Amino acid sequence: MSGVLSTDLRQTGAAFASGTGEAHHGPGRHLAPKLVRFGRTAVSAVVVLLIFRAYLAPNTVPRWLDQWRDVHLHYFGLGGARGAGAAALALATLAFGSYYPISSRRQGPFGLWLATGAWLSLTAAVILAPSSPDSVVLREGCLLLGYACGLAAARLLPRIEGYLLALVACGLLQSVIAITYRIMGLDRFVSGDVIRAGGSFGTPAMLFLVPVFVLPLAVQGVLAAPTTGARTFTMVATAALLAALMLTWERSGVAAGLAAMLWLVSRRVPARRRWVGWIMALGVLLVVFLVRGTGPVNAASSARSVKGRAELMKAGALAFGHHWFEGVGVGRLSLPVQIEIAGRPTNVSLIDPHNQALFWLAEMGIVGALLIAGLAWFVCRTLRDSQSPWADGVAAVWVSVACAGMFNTLFGLSDFSCGNMLIGSLLGLTMRVGAACDEPRQTTT
Repeated sequence: MSGVLSTDLRQTGAAFASGTGEAHHGPGRHLAPKLVRFGRTAVSAVVVLLIFRAYLAPNTVPRWLDQWRDVHLHYFGLGGARGAGAAALALATLAFGSYYPISSRRQGPFGLWLATGAWLSLTAAVILAPSSPDSVVLREGCLLLGYACGLAAARLLPRIEGYLLALVACGLLQSVIAITYRIMGLDRFVSGDVIRAGGSFGTPAMLFLVPVFVLPLAVQGVLAAPTTGARTFTMVATAALLAALMLTWERSGVAAGLAAMLWLVSRRVPARRRWVGWIMALGVLLVVFLVRGTGPVNAASSARSVKGRAELMKAGALAFGHHWFEGVGVGRLSLPVQIEIAGRPTNVSLIDPHNQALFWLAEMGIVGALLIAGLAWFVCRTLRDSQSPWADGVAAVWVSVACAGMFNTLFGLSDFSCGNMLIGSLLGLTMRVGAACDEPRQTTT
């Protein structure tokens, strides 16, 4: 009798361990899979809602997240802003962990996965540190929430093509809004005499981020879409994104988008036809520079803009020079500069050095330098070894981000920016493209 009982117990334990049975075949045998599906659906719904908010609404901290400061769960150690940070950390852990099964197949994506984890860990450390004030914890929680949503969004759909088209659709929607607002005269942001489009964000500094990240993917769709319908859709999206980018009159953003387009053209278009793309790109860039610099008012405005950015970059370089080893700390950058406001020199403290690399170097010191080098190395290796037909499009986005990041801080600032979600999506797409085993990508020479 005891032998039979022990055998039954061993079989029951094996069934539990393998997930193929239960001790008692009661009504709860299918409950666990249903709970997993429900949890996955709930998390996906939250991610989608946050993404739509970031892509369409003004990039400010959501009111419900800011009000978490008033929620006190001291029993769990999650009182005030630290609870919002803990929620962002939980989502980031789930999103980051979901990439391990695919990234571990190859060395390039796995190295990029580890580098991404190191970067996210620095933000998480600030959230968990007892010495971090609530304002810093809430800020870093918002940043981590954006990165996590971008990573999760790039894993929601089973096929890469589906998410790329969804990303292009979001960019098209924001571009149509921006063009409509401009036609209706709803934009209020002016540089000199030039009225600049801001879309639903209300500022060109946020609007131009969308085309910088999405325009290269739309162009890749035009060059490599498998169906006529998809090619037509991406052609319309390309035209709208380029128009919205031009209406921001953001010179560095336009130059970055055009550089990515030309890089794609050089990869996919025969050499005898490439001159057409070069002429068109140079023409667009010339128009943007002429509009921003023609006339004494615009020339003075452009000069102030260039001088202000130069001062901020200089301050960022000095911050790194003084704290080259440890950095000033994540979320603690403050740049004392003198800029002209209403025609008068004014001393202010800002956190944006208008250069992505300087921003990381000033905040994280030598660790930031190692992260930049590591991410660049593994991104290049991942895309170089990829067999996905979408690898060129993702690489073109990195070209655009690198060019725009020389004169702008695209992500990591203190607001709930779509740039944070877009960089998370870009890292996720790069890992997925690098791990894909699709047909070899085609190049035309």
